[in-house]
Amino acid sequence: LSSRTRATSFQAFLLLPHDAYKTATTVTVSLPLSSRTRATSFQAFLLLPHDAYKTATTVTVSLPLSSRTRASSLRWRQLSHSGADRDEWAIDHIRITGSSFDRHHVINFELNLGSSSTQQSNSYDVHLEHSIDFGKTWTLVQTDCLPSSPQCTHSLLNSQYPSLLFTNWRRLTVLLTSSAVSNNTQVRWRQPTINSSNTWAIDSVYFGVQCPGFCSGHGRCSNVTGQYEGLVCGGNSDGQPCASSFIYNNKTYTSCTRDGRQGVDDELWCSTTANYDKDKKWGYCICGVCQCDSGYS
Repeated sequence: LSSRTRATSFQAFLLLPHDAYKTATTVTVSLPLSSRTRATSFQAFLLLPHDAYKTATTVTVSLPLSSRTRASSLRWRQLSHSGADRDEWAIDHIRITGSSFDRHHVINFELNLGSSSTQQSNSYDVHLEHSIDFGKTWTLVQTDCLPSSPQCTHSLLNSQYPSLLFTNWRRLTVLLTSSAVSNNTQVRWRQPTINSSNTWAIDSVYFGVQCPGFCSGHGRCSNVTGQYEGLVCGGNSDGQPCASSFIYNNKTYTSCTRDGRQGVDDELWCSTTANYDKDKKWGYCICGVCQCDSGYS
C-alpha cells in the first residue's frame, strides 16, 4: 500500500473492448477529477474575447512562472461555439521566447539629421522602429526606461532622435530586447512629419549579434567576412583567430561548435590551436566584430 503513489501505480478508468475497436476509431473521454493534476491538465491563463480580435492582431503575453518548464504544452481552445461550421478563427506566427533566447542583438549605425542652421527653424524627429509581423505593425525599437520606473535596471532613452542633437554624424548602438529578435524582424528609420526642406542620412548599418563591449564606443560593428573571418572574443587565447581545423575530445572540427557548452551558455566556440585537447586554447565565435577607429585597437 505504501508504494501506491501516483508515480508507481495506475488506476483504470476506461475499458476498451476488442470487438468495439476493430477499425481505427477516434475516442474522446473525460479524465476523472482525481487525475487532473498539473501533469495531466491545462490551466487557463488568458482569455481572448471575440470582439477584441476581429482583425489580425499581435498579442504578447507573459507565461505564468508555473508553466515555464521543458515539459509544458500550450493550446488555444474555444470554450463554446455557435454551431457546426459557424465560428472561424486562426493563429499564426507563434513565438515562445525569454531571457535564455536573448543573444544580445544590436543595431549599430551612424546618423546625420542635417546642418544646425536649417534645423533651428524646422526641427523634427526620426524614429527607429521594428516589426515582427512582416510590417503589419511597427513599434519603437527602444522605449524610455527611466530611474523612476521600478522595472528599469539602467537608464535608456527611446529611439526617437531629434534633429537638433544630430547636426553632425553620430554613431549609435541600440540593444534589442529578446522579444524583438526573430527571423521575421524588420527595422526602419521613419520621419513622422515630412517637410521637403529636411535632409538626413544613415550609414554603416549593422544588425546582428552584439560586438564585444559594444566596441567600447570607438568602432563600428561589422559582419565577419573576409579579413575578419575566424576572429574570436573571450576565452583564453588573447584574441587569436580560430584554427582552420582542430581536435576536441578526439574529434576533428572544421568550424565553430557548441559541443561542450550545452547547458553552460550554449555559445559557439572554437579552438585557436590545432589541438584543443593538448593546448586548451579557445575563444567564442562572434557574428560581429569591431572595426576600430584610428588610434584604437
